Amino acid sequence: MPERNWERAIAALIDGDGVVRGTAFFVGSDVALTCDHVLSAASKEPVKLKPVGAGDAEEIISEDRDEDLDLALLRVPSKPDRTWLALSPQRAMGSRDIYSRGFPRDRHPSKYPDGFPMDPARVSGNTTLLWRGQPVEMLVLNVGVQKGMSGAPAVDFETDAVVGILRFREGEEHAFAIPAEAAMRRWPGLPVSPDQPAVSFSTLTPAIPEALARTAWEEFDPALLHCLVLGSEGLASGEAGAQLIALVTEALSSPNAKALWDSFTGAWQGRQLLRGQQQRQLPAEYSSEHVRLTSFDVVDAYASPASLDQAVRLLVQADLALFDVTDFEPGVMLLLGVRAATRRGVTISSHGRDWREGYPLDRPFNLSDLSLSSHSPHAEMLAGDDPRIARLIKRVCTGFDQLARHPHYLDLPVYDPLRQLGSQENAWTSIPLEDEVLVLCSYDKDYFQTWQSLRRKLSAALAARNIRTTVARLQDLATPQLVSQSLYERIRRCAGCVADWTRSSPSTFFELGVRLAVSPWSVVQIADEDWFREVTGAAGVEGRSAKQVERMQKLLNPLLYRSAGDTDIGARVAQQLVEMRGHIKGSRGHRVRQIAAEALGATEERLPQLFEQLRSEADALSHKGQIRDNVPQALFYEVQEIKEDQEKAALERRMAAWFYLEYRVGAGRLDELDERKRVWRELGELVASDLFLSDDEADQALANKITERLT
Repeated sequence: MPERNWERAIAALIDGDGVVRGTAFFVGSDVALTCDHVLSAASKEPVKLKPVGAGDAEEIISEDRDEDLDLALLRVPSKPDRTWLALSPQRAMGSRDIYSRGFPRDRHPSKYPDGFPMDPARVSGNTTLLWRGQPVEMLVLNVGVQKGMSGAPAVDFETDAVVGILRFREGEEHAFAIPAEAAMRRWPGLPVSPDQPAVSFSTLTPAIPEALARTAWEEFDPALLHCLVLGSEGLASGEAGAQLIALVTEALSSPNAKALWDSFTGAWQGRQLLRGQQQRQLPAEYSSEHVRLTSFDVVDAYASPASLDQAVRLLVQADLALFDVTDFEPGVMLLLGVRAATRRGVTISSHGRDWREGYPLDRPFNLSDLSLSSHSPHAEMLAGDDPRIARLIKRVCTGFDQLARHPHYLDLPVYDPLRQLGSQENAWTSIPLEDEVLVLCSYDKDYFQTWQSLRRKLSAALAARNIRTTVARLQDLATPQLVSQSLYERIRRCAGCVADWTRSSPSTFFELGVRLAVSPWSVVQIADEDWFREVTGAAGVEGRSAKQVERMQKLLNPLLYRSAGDTDIGARVAQQLVEMRGHIKGSRGHRVRQIAAEALGATEERLPQLFEQLRSEADALSHKGQIRDNVPQALFYEVQEIKEDQEKAALERRMAAWFYLEYRVGAGRLDELDERKRVWRELGELVASDLFLSDDEADQALANKITERLT
């Protein structure tokens, strides 16, 4: 590498008191790299960079931080003659010497205690940190920590290349280095050669794609309808995705949009949210101003870590989400899995490519009961209204109407199986790594040999670590339980999980999205190198999902292996499984889960109060209107014992609800306008009338007591 002026590329990060908090080094004309914890320690403003070689302290204009990686990118005033350092994608392996071009001992900044640099140190091993829920190898150096070294460049002694960023935190005995490749994965534009043009902060931290940034809502507003449309990649840029987005936009502008609004308000008006205990108060009349519509395609969703965060937030918060599932693309299916796991809203899955509703269509096996819409254009339509609009609005209205009256409404197959695991401890606790490793993968016959090889190698690698466990796909497990119920229960509960992207199975990517959203243990992701090259076009066969898969690989970082002949894939997967388990204390899982949890804070509904739940259960068993309408509720009402049992159970629930309101809430003393008092009176009258029909003297006495309280 060409000789560089190292001193001018290094700077001290100082706070408003002039105290040095650590080191940074320039990587472009207006950008420097340091550790996130260094920036956090500089609490006194203003925070500046003081170049060591020459020049005045430079104020930090903005920053892009990554707490998980413990790295931060800093923007400073641009200088055309800036001396900057390029990173090297090579890995400084064990037994190699690395050192740092830090502060010369005789020219350290004011108040810097000991001077720097670090003398050559040997890489003595590695440890890991988690980035977006995936392990990132961090080099361990056989040298003690030195105050101020965090953020300095770690340089390979033989090649003089910057291979990492030094890191020191309280309680650590050794110095560490975050590999340069980790920083380059987070900011792909970082320079890799001193001969390339200087990069800028704006190019390293690109804005979220325009379609995503322009239409995204900043916060969830309980008084509005939030609608998201996710388009597919398409044969040409935006081709397929634009069809669904255009259809939804036109539907929201049509006269029939009022019917959609009425169904939406019927489902959500007055529902109470957890955050702030606020109710959703929605306008009675429809207006386009009452709708927040965001639309973007799947490629934009995976453009950067920030855009994936944004996409996850939006799809979790959306009251109405429409997914273009044409060809069941990997990135779309993953995000559909996240939506399915997190939100009981209304979700429309729509297929294009000339497919029509009712026509035959091969579907992913775990989405076989999915009700699909069609947004394929009608070639024969020359004039008049587009029939797809009325059909789409009808489908959405039906969804909101069912959501209003059905507490367990589902249009995706995941939400309840993840949450209704049973009350016994062994029904909801985690399944440890020692008992089972769940593998999410294709069931394609062409993958079967790869699966057998992977299972053998992973089982052997775990056994070598004294972990003798079952490595299995769901269909390998001996259980009579329905596949859908058993699958999502295990996706939530298994501490050890592996997802193989190979063969682009839509089911696998859907299940992966569910796992990323719900598990604090994350998931080890792997992919066959040959398959990856084929899908992304590197082998000359460009697929429909090429761009999204390439971007997903950069963000999700699956381990790549070489077909069934890869001898060490089992050991690499086993290592990640063990490392993830070691990180569980204090971990919140994958980044997708973290963003989803934050988004749910604004949208999650309050659980019904006890009297509401008991009254609802009673009405479901024996509604007061069934006598008037002469419509039996019991399925086998002709069996007298079944009918009487349901009626008795309904009475007991209404009685329990009334006693709760009477003694816990004190509803009889509340203002007449209070809704709880109205319910207390209504329940009391129903309970008393039923008890008066009993021949039991105790029931008669209780009915009289309730009647006295009501009057």
